Amino acid sequence: MSMHRREFLERTAAAGALAAGLPAASWARVGGSGESIRIGIVGCGPHGQELLKVFARHTSDLNLSIHRVCDVYRPHLNVASGIGVVPDERATFDYREVLDDHDIDAVVVATPDHWHAKIATEAMEAGKAVFVETPLCHTIEQALAIRETTRRTKSVLAVGVRRCSDDRYWQIRDDVVHSRIGKVTWSQGGFCVNPRLPLLSPPYSGTASLSPAEDNYLWWDQWLGHKWGLAPEVEYSADRFFHYRKFYDYSGGMASEFLFAVLAPLLLAARGPEGEEPARVVCGGGRYTIFDSREIPDQMIAVVDFPSEHSIMLAASSTTDTGIEIQVRGRHATATVGEHDVVVQEQAAFYPEFRSANKDRVDAGMSQDRRGRWIPDPPKGEVSYTLSPGERSDCYRNFIHSIRGEETPHCGVDLGFSTMISIKLIVEALRRQQVLRWDAAAGKIVDA
Repeated sequence: MSMHRREFLERTAAAGALAAGLPAASWARVGGSGESIRIGIVGCGPHGQELLKVFARHTSDLNLSIHRVCDVYRPHLNVASGIGVVPDERATFDYREVLDDHDIDAVVVATPDHWHAKIATEAMEAGKAVFVETPLCHTIEQALAIRETTRRTKSVLAVGVRRCSDDRYWQIRDDVVHSRIGKVTWSQGGFCVNPRLPLLSPPYSGTASLSPAEDNYLWWDQWLGHKWGLAPEVEYSADRFFHYRKFYDYSGGMASEFLFAVLAPLLLAARGPEGEEPARVVCGGGRYTIFDSREIPDQMIAVVDFPSEHSIMLAASSTTDTGIEIQVRGRHATATVGEHDVVVQEQAAFYPEFRSANKDRVDAGMSQDRRGRWIPDPPKGEVSYTLSPGERSDCYRNFIHSIRGEETPHCGVDLGFSTMISIKLIVEALRRQQVLRWDAAAGKIVDA
């Protein structure tokens, strides 16, 4: 009997996977670089279309192809298939057709937040690698399910946090590991803009129809996902569909949209690729300048305390573009992330420890003053060094390399999970007007 080369590779890899204790369907995760990786993209709104273009640009250098696209809104699907890399017959309204396609090796999830976990977990159960856009998911239960599924199936799961592929955060991590800046106790970061138009409510020119015969058809019930308890069943609302990030049924607002991507790299720098689950969270803020139909705040400031005796302050605002610096503060020095590099500045009181730990990076010694006393030269608190980023795969290349076993995800399930728990606690702390704690053993939020 004849056998196509791809079928041979599938069977061979499947046999090896079984021997290694992996699911038979996980051949894509152990395949070599010689075989093309076929991708299915679920969610083809504006951001999904950008992801489609990004992966399409890498078809040659990364040996991949876009095999299917999926969306429940016909105009989005038309745009995605019109980009020219996917035939019309492989554009679908039903994500299950993507997961059931045995030719697809990896699934990109770019849907609204409340759908991330269901598609990601089912994709991993089907033997696919998964790239999920930020945030990881929408609820605590979903985060627990994603982590359990990833670990059990030994799947490749990457969360699309661009900054986690920024080498500067990895260099800070290296400094922390090698005791160059002392014990890390306080980090901070934020996302602050001041647009005239309401944030997360861009104007839209399209319309939607619930009639399958119409060119602007929207499969509203599927988008809601109420059949699976993903969101409540409600009448069609253009505001909810086109501006879903304004509503807690589908999104965590600025916390999930922006602070997830700020917190993950800070956890990476301070605690490593596994991240750290929070201990306690407090959050203030509210709707201060934007009074439309939104449920989410337009400003929020949170403090997340961690068991490692480390606090992270996060700020998100659409009322001012004067934000806060991205910093990782150690007892001996502070690392400040600039536009292109990182400046590590000593703490004056601990200049001896800083200079001793960084002899290879700083030029410092002792000199005598006019009275013959030996004093630090330069004066204490004035010594610093600069970290310049090295080469590192961006998050898209990293995902493909991870599927082939050449790298590991820069933001994998552990870092994504711990970040998601903190983000969810931030959202709930503000909504409940309470200080909240995370019970890691029980996997639930508790009142402080």
